[in-house]
Amino acid sequence: IDGSSLNLLSTLGENGEFELSKNKRYSIAKICSLYDVTNKMPIGYVLGDSTDERQILLVKLMDSICVGSISIADRGFFSQEVVTAFNNRNLDFVFRVRCNLKIITDFIKMNINDSIIDYKLND
Repeated sequence: IDGSSLNLLSTLGENGEFELSKNKRYSIAKICSLYDVTNKMPIGYVLGDSTDERQILLVKLMDSICVGSISIADRGFFSQEVVTAFNNRNLDFVFRVRCNLKIITDFIKMNINDSIIDYKLND
């Protein structure tokens, strides 16, 4: 799973479909995409406005993820809502997360090399 900003035709911004850049030369959009690393090919993508959050775009894309696959995402995608959406769809996932995330700091305090941790979401 990856996300990026895109510069598109200015007419898309003029039509109100996407935000127009400050210099009005191009429109700004965000893309969230799935990539199959085994078969080296894209699986799907969602295009959103520049104001859309990465997490919202990822949830919209989840119907393209096959049960049994493992989704790998960067820390910008991690949120309680995204974890809940993965769990509700029975999808497996791995996130790179911030080092100051409470579950990570608690793990470091355990002073062990590896462990399986059950992460319980806040209600």
